[in-house]
Amino acid sequence: MTGAKFNIEKFDGTGDFGLWRVKMYALLIQHGCEALEVLHVDMEAKTKAELNKKAHSAVILCLRNKVLREVIGEMIAAGLAMVVLVAAHGPEFVLGNAPL
Repeated sequence: MTGAKFNIEKFDGTGDFGLWRVKMYALLIQHGCEALEVLHVDMEAKTKAELNKKAHSAVILCLRNKVLREVIGEMIAAGLAMVVLVAAHGPEFVLGNAPL
């Protein structure tokens, strides 16, 4: 099915998220990202990174701008929170290896 174009409606936050999610899952399979469900331990890091990039870009392209702005805001907030946690407690705290 190379060259086939699959078009799904961009999610704008008001439609049926469950149906959109099913369609996105099908789209990701068409893009070869079905292996993302379970990333095998023996899979090369480069292959994992490529699959994640493909999936990430497909999802971003299927979001309306309003929703995308919210997602980006959440990603930035999560990244900043992670930086603060690491600065305050060290990487062991974030990785779950901190002593209790």
